This record gives sequence, C-alpha cells and structure tokens, in this order.
Amino acid sequence: MQFSLPSWFRKAGFWLTLGLAMNLGAALMSHVVVESYQDQINLLQHKQQQNNRLSQLRWQHVSDLERKRELLLSLLNQGDLDAKIANALNQQIYYYLRQPLPEISLSQLTEINAALDQQQQQDRDKVNNLYLANLELNEQEQHLRQQAATMKNIALLLQMVGLAFIMVRELGL
Repeated sequence: MQFSLPSWFRKAGFWLTLGLAMNLGAALMSHVVVESYQDQINLLQHKQQQNNRLSQLRWQHVSDLERKRELLLSLLNQGDLDAKIANALNQQIYYYLRQPLPEISLSQLTEINAALDQQQQQDRDKVNNLYLANLELNEQEQHLRQQAATMKNIALLLQMVGLAFIMVRELGL
C-alpha cells in the first residue's frame, strides 16, 4: 500500500497561503502579545519608581525628626524654653507626628523622645515594606520579561517557517 499526498497539499498556492498565515500570526503575536507584556512591565516599573520616591520621602522624614530632636535637646540643655519658642517647636514637630506633644520641658523629655522614636520606627517600617514590595515587583517584571522574550522567539520562528513556505512557492518546489 502506497501513501500519496492530496493534490492540494502539493500545490504551491497552499504553501504560499500557509506561509502568509504564519507571517501574519507572527506579526500579530509580536504586536499584540509582546506589547501587552511591555505595557505590564511599564506599569510595574512605574510602581517601583513611586515606591522609591515614597521611600526617599520617608527617610527624609526620619532624618528631619532626628534634627528636630537635636534642636529640642540643645534648646532644653540651655534651660526651660520661652513659651513662644516652645510653641513654635511644638508646631514644627506636630507636622511630623500629627499629634500634639506634651508641654516641651525637661520633665516631659522622656515622653517627647518616645513619640519621636515611635514615629521614626513607623517610617522605617514603611520603608522596609516598600523595599519588599519593590522586590516582589521586580520578580514579576523579570517573569514578564522572560515571557515576552519567549513570545518574541516563537514569533520569529513562525516568521522564518512562514518565509520558508513562501520560498517553496517561489522556487516551485
């Protein structure tokens, strides 16, 4: 028993059509699928940049609180504060703590330091959480990049095979 191919399978038009279809599929794959991955990667990068900016602001916040503490200690080292100076300093520290401090005096120094320490720790925790979030976003980005590279390679393979099929028609094989 001899096996023979159908006549349409041996015609050059079939190979041309198949080659064009594969090239069209490769073009769509490159444009739609790979661009979709790139859009997702761009969103992840934007989120990472936002997290980095927020981390920088939080570190600045920690540093500013430390400077306010140093100012407070140097002023209290000179003795009890004038009411106007104490009020102005309290307002500046309120900006960072979002809660009023007790009366600024040597007797309240422990409570003031505790409030400043607590806020600084909250800011450090937020920075740590943002760092961990960026690590996760970076992993997701790498995964998407790998998927995009795989899709590009598949599209390139489809395009090359499609061109080979078109060449079959041109060469009359």
